[in-house]
Amino acid sequence: LQTTQATINEKVVNLRVNKGLLLKAIERLRTAAKARAELACDMGRKHAFGSFPSLSTSQEQRQFWARFQEALLDKETALKTMEQDSTKVQDQWNSTINKLETQVNQYTLQIDHKNAEIADVQKEEAKVVAFLQGHQRSASESTSSQRELSQLEAKLAELEAKLQASKDSHATSRLRDETVAIDKELNSLSFDLKIAQDKVNVLRGFEKEESVLEHSRRDVCARKAGVHENLTDPKFAQLLPHQPTEASLDQDVNTLEALAETCKRTIHESHDALRRCEAQATELNLKKQQEENTVSKLRKELDQLELGPMHELQRIFSAYQLLQPETAVAQLETMYMEAKDKTVSRKNAVMFLKTYKKKGEKEHCCPLCHRGMTPDELAVFSKLVADKMDDSKNQEKILKAERLEQQAFEVWKQTETLMPSWHRLQAIQKDLPARSDVLNDLYKQSRALELDLTQTRLVVQQNEAKLSQVVEGWDLLKALKKSYDQVEFDARKVAASERDLASRLADSLGSNPPTMSMAQEALESMQTKCRDLETKLKQKQAEVHAASDALMRLQGEVHRVREEKHQLNQRNIQLEKAKDQRESLRAKLRKLQEELATAQRDVPGVQRELQIKVNEREISRLQLKDAIDAKRAELTSCQQDLQLVQRKHEEVDEMHKQNDEAKLHALDQELQQLHTQSERISRDIAMLQPEKSRARSSLSETESFKRQIRDNIQFRQLRDAADKAKEDLEAFKRKMDTFRSVAEAENACRVASETLNAAKEERAKLAGKQDNLQENVREVQVQLAHRDLKNIDEKKRHKFIEFETTMMAVSDLDKYYKALDMSLMQFHSQKIEEINAIIRSLWQITYRGQDIDTIEIVSGHESGDSNSKRSYNYRVVMRKDSAVLDMRGRCSAGQKVLAGLVIRLALAETFCLNCGILALDEPTTNLDSANKLGLAQAISEYVDLCLGYISRRNMLTKGALCSILIAREKQQNFQLICITHDEEFVQMLNRSQMLGGSRPEYLWTVSREEM
Repeated sequence: LQTTQATINEKVVNLRVNKGLLLKAIERLRTAAKARAELACDMGRKHAFGSFPSLSTSQEQRQFWARFQEALLDKETALKTMEQDSTKVQDQWNSTINKLETQVNQYTLQIDHKNAEIADVQKEEAKVVAFLQGHQRSASESTSSQRELSQLEAKLAELEAKLQASKDSHATSRLRDETVAIDKELNSLSFDLKIAQDKVNVLRGFEKEESVLEHSRRDVCARKAGVHENLTDPKFAQLLPHQPTEASLDQDVNTLEALAETCKRTIHESHDALRRCEAQATELNLKKQQEENTVSKLRKELDQLELGPMHELQRIFSAYQLLQPETAVAQLETMYMEAKDKTVSRKNAVMFLKTYKKKGEKEHCCPLCHRGMTPDELAVFSKLVADKMDDSKNQEKILKAERLEQQAFEVWKQTETLMPSWHRLQAIQKDLPARSDVLNDLYKQSRALELDLTQTRLVVQQNEAKLSQVVEGWDLLKALKKSYDQVEFDARKVAASERDLASRLADSLGSNPPTMSMAQEALESMQTKCRDLETKLKQKQAEVHAASDALMRLQGEVHRVREEKHQLNQRNIQLEKAKDQRESLRAKLRKLQEELATAQRDVPGVQRELQIKVNEREISRLQLKDAIDAKRAELTSCQQDLQLVQRKHEEVDEMHKQNDEAKLHALDQELQQLHTQSERISRDIAMLQPEKSRARSSLSETESFKRQIRDNIQFRQLRDAADKAKEDLEAFKRKMDTFRSVAEAENACRVASETLNAAKEERAKLAGKQDNLQENVREVQVQLAHRDLKNIDEKKRHKFIEFETTMMAVSDLDKYYKALDMSLMQFHSQKIEEINAIIRSLWQITYRGQDIDTIEIVSGHESGDSNSKRSYNYRVVMRKDSAVLDMRGRCSAGQKVLAGLVIRLALAETFCLNCGILALDEPTTNLDSANKLGLAQAISEYVDLCLGYISRRNMLTKGALCSILIAREKQQNFQLICITHDEEFVQMLNRSQMLGGSRPEYLWTVSREEM
């Protein structure tokens, strides 16, 4: 009750403090409401939307906010209207000013344009005047110019007569006819030579293709043997009922595929059985662990009970000779009651004797029989009763009885306290064997399940091994089938190639093609005859060259005289044109000056009007800006006042929501209840004071009895400890007696100490490792808790997926790279072969010497990393019969130039077939006269070929360059550019025109003017 009263007093103090705080809050609420009302009145007067002396009701508040919002909206509308009006006015002013500025700019541009035109006209007039003045100074020479013109006309008539007489003579025609006859014979022989050369080339090509086919046949046979050898692999005999052959490959592949599917289903079933066994094992392990924990806890609890409460209980049973634990509490309670009755009887006996003595001395008679007693008898009676009432003896007996009573009470209560432990011990002893049996059954089931699990895993491993073997054999058999199909396809391809080769050889050379030696002998005889005709043709060409030179000189003189006459006529025409141009320029200059004066006169008026409009626009803009700024400041002030009122209103509403007055009323009621409860508790405390005094006196007596019992228990514990020490001493003596000598005991002690120390060291190491691991775990957990490692498992999964996809992409790209690289190498080889074929044909036709049969381009791949960029080095080699040498350092300058032209034409024919432009810069460098003449004829015929003048049949006989240009027979966009300092080469071009070729359309002679 006192604790409850103290708690109530503390609550009263806290409630009074809260009441003071609520009174202060209510006062602040009233002050804030008053300030809000005053602010509302001020805002209504300031913004002229009404007066609101109080905002105590919600209707007044809604009315106030509605009017305030209307005032704010009116101000915003007025500001927007003013801004729109300002924008319209500014747009009008800008439109007007832009029109005026456009007029000013137009006038300015017109003036500038007229000034520029006037300046240009004046410059042109000055040039024309200067030109006329120069010709006027030479007017004195006009008479001599007329005489010179008459002389040039007479000279031109004479030269034209000589030229016509030279053309009428038949010497040049006769030489040309002889040259054409020799050329026709040479062309016919060249055609036959070309046919023979083509036969030789065809035979060489067919020999090469025949060697390639032979290599292919050998490769097909080798691959067939490899497939047959792989089919004899003993793996297939283990997997299939028979040895596979080429004919049974499809059936065997299907058989292995079906066997693989069967193995997969078996493995799936085995995995299901394994998962079921593992699930059963996991469940059984959990049950076993639970039973082990239960049994361990029961045994631990049993040991604790036997070492603690049961030991004390057995001591009590043996001390008080209690045979039945079930009735021990009742027996001890009976003993306590007997001891208590004995103590009460002893105390009652003393009180009876006192009363007996007082009654006998008072009545002078026996208190029992009421017989009178004499004084002597009375003295003896008093002495006898006094002896019986001796305080020292009675007090000792009473104390002894009280000690026995206290001891019996403590033993009774202690036994009563220990009996639940005994009952728990009996329950454990009854439950422990059953649980041990269950645990043993679980152990047996676990061992049986582990055996089944091992067998199931062995079956799974065997099935997986069998599946791996089947899949390996299946893959190998599929690869062999694919290889066999490819070999069969290649064999059919080789047979088709052989048939195609025989057919093409018959189509190319007829049904009875010649041998290589016969074709080579016919080709050499034709080449000898062709060289003889070429020598004869060169002699005739020299004669034609001399006649052509004379004719060319005469034509050049005629052309020069015509040019001088044309220049004199042109100079007179230019003088007349200059006079007419001067007059027209003067008229144009006068017209431009008049237009310029008109524009300059109108510009100042437009500029003054523009300046006036600009000033008026600026004044209007400033006025509108001031009005808008004032209206915007008024609107901003109204918005700020609205925000202030809103904050004040929210503050008052927040105070209203706290409901401080209701809280104050509830607090007063709670204080009244606490006062009533405190008064009731005070009355109860006053009523309990007498009982409290009696309880204190009883407590003091109980404390004495409790102290006696505690001392008795301590004595019994010390006695038991002494007994146990004696027993331990006897056991140690018996253990010492087992040792034969002190040395043996010391040795056993040393071994035990070493074992103990080793165990301690091992335990310390393991504890240290455990601490380190726990520390590492904590550090890793701290690192994982960092925000950078948040969702690290998901990030790891994404990165792993990204890595795997990247590796797959890299693998695919590597395959694509290798395929592309092989394609490029194949394309490169094809192009090199094509270029070398064209070079071989050109060289054999163009080169006049006998020391080099043909030239070729040889490419070599530079060694290096396969992943690096592929590069090639190229070199030109020359071939004579079967000997091959590099041309670098072993050929003449003319051979280098001719090789360069041939290689360039071959490259152009291979890579630039659609380009119709050929430019030659100094093509005759280091060439002798024979090669120059051949080049001139080739160029002339090349132009005719490209323009479509030569037929396809004659093309094979027309010079070096014609044989590769079959595809350009009808090309009409062809253009040839030749730059040279060799006048002899130019004359050869003209002579080729006389021999039926095509003369260049344009010829320019470029020279440097000496200053």
